[in-house]
Amino acid sequence: MKETLFSYLFYLLYLLIVINVIVILLSIDSFSTGPLGYQENNLAYAHIFGGGQTIKNIDKYQIKFRTTPSVILADNNSTTKLNFSIQHKNNTDVYDVFAALTIKEKNPDKVVAKIPYRLYEFGDITFPYVFEKSADYQVSLEARIAGDPKYEEIPLVINFDVSVGISFNEFIIYFVLPIITAITVAGLMYYYISRKSAGKIRQ
Repeated sequence: MKETLFSYLFYLLYLLIVINVIVILLSIDSFSTGPLGYQENNLAYAHIFGGGQTIKNIDKYQIKFRTTPSVILADNNSTTKLNFSIQHKNNTDVYDVFAALTIKEKNPDKVVAKIPYRLYEFGDITFPYVFEKSADYQVSLEARIAGDPKYEEIPLVINFDVSVGISFNEFIIYFVLPIITAITVAGLMYYYISRKSAGKIRQ
């Protein structure tokens, strides 16, 4: 009876090891594929409406910022849209904006992406980006505004904070797998010690 119980336990632990390996392989695959970084072909114009936006004022301009989705997870298969809207303080549109974006990880202080200047017809701009790591980021928008005596040559610079949460894959790799592995190792040790003790008793 004891031998049968030990055999079932051994096969259960073996199955857990196999599941661990499969999950790790799937997670690595999902981390290594997908549309990494900035996607230039997906540039868009986007007005920002409703809640969930951050608004900052610089001189005569009002700059709105919102991400889509509002809750960002580090996932190589998921694109985050960084939406900006540059308007006059009377809510009228700003036209002909040369804009660039810098994305920086705050700790450590490291630039992870620099999106070059490009002409946008309106001040409503979307930068699609894939965050591959959970961290706190700062996005810095630089805007040269045609016809503005101050910000045509020297860019208007505005910073916004972005927090990227842990993804399901990271949760599996950094939290679930270590716990399962520890349980598996402990079970195998228990199985080995029990078999050894049972062998000594039979002798």
